[in-house]
Amino acid sequence: MISDALSARSQRKDISKANRRSMAMANTQMNNLLPAYQQAQDTLTGGYGQAGQINQGALNQAYQMQGASFMPRMQAYQSGNMAAQNANLASVPAMRAALLGGRIPQMAPAQSLAIDPASIAGLTNPQAQQFPGQQQFQPMRPFQR
Repeated sequence: MISDALSARSQRKDISKANRRSMAMANTQMNNLLPAYQQAQDTLTGGYGQAGQINQGALNQAYQMQGASFMPRMQAYQSGNMAAQNANLASVPAMRAALLGGRIPQMAPAQSLAIDPASIAGLTNPQAQQFPGQQQFQPMRPFQR
């Protein structure tokens, strides 16, 4: 009985020593991996920042193009409305003649609207987006044993 208790106790001590050695080895390995992990995290953070700058630049450029084209679009819309109203007014004599049985006058040809090419130059010839320079990353350190 006593020998069984002693062997069980020595077995528990051996297991405890093995667990401590295993924990010490795992801690050493984790400490060796930590600098590489932190460097990888810094690289990711830098990449996210650079992607955010590129995205913001693209949004700003899109908003500038939309803002620059707003007045020309509104002027073209207004010109189109005016041309449609003029076409409606010009058709009144023909409608009157058709209703009353008279001679139908010749209709005026369709009107083409003038578009100022300088006002839509930002849309027809947009500027290329300028990307920030490539970020230089530090080389990875080899693992230490």
